[in-house]
Amino acid sequence: MSLPIKHISLDVWQTLIRSNLEFRKKRNELLADHFNIRKPFGFVETAAKTRQAWCTQVNELVGKNLDSFEIVLLILQDCAIDIKSISIDFYAKFYTQMEMLFLEYPPLLAEQNLFSWLTQVRQHNISVSLLSNTGLIKGETLNKFFQRLNLNFDFALYSDEIGFSKPNPKAFDLVYQKSRAIKNLLPREIVHVGDNLNADYAGALAVGFQAQLIDHSENTISSYLSKHVFNIRQT
Repeated sequence: MSLPIKHISLDVWQTLIRSNLEFRKKRNELLADHFNIRKPFGFVETAAKTRQAWCTQVNELVGKNLDSFEIVLLILQDCAIDIKSISIDFYAKFYTQMEMLFLEYPPLLAEQNLFSWLTQVRQHNISVSLLSNTGLIKGETLNKFFQRLNLNFDFALYSDEIGFSKPNPKAFDLVYQKSRAIKNLLPREIVHVGDNLNADYAGALAVGFQAQLIDHSENTISSYLSKHVFNIRQT
């Protein structure tokens, strides 16, 4: 029988939030304009999508983190831009504008009752944190988004800040160490919840956590909490 849950670790992308398609369009327009890309806009969109997916796969396979600047440089190279001419300051100006667009066209909540179940979790004295692989959007920007929604977590770990990507065990070990600083617990009293079979589910089980794979149809965060976490705590 599973031990009671004392801490919940949450993936972010496709678990708590989904991309805003309007933001993607605006970001790609900014990318083309800021770096003076001569390719057709459809080409830029495809390059950005394909390269980001490739970088996600690399991060998961290697367990480290390609940061936002590196991803931008790879996209620019795909678009036939001489990356030797791109300075860190010029990229920083792009990122500042991209962050403004991200907050203007924010992600969509994957489950609309997010506020409700977070409140219930805290009423059961369960701490909650984030563990997310990041890409073009950095962890600091995601924190700004959550702060605007007044969503508070006990701590947040992002691959661009910790240097490790799920399913690297070092990323999950940081969850354990930081959650232990909050309360006394065992690895099996932590559940990691996410949508990625390898990075989230298998990665969590490999370090001795409990794990839950969600799909936002039948297997939602809310249904998991109702059926397992709250019931376990109440027995």
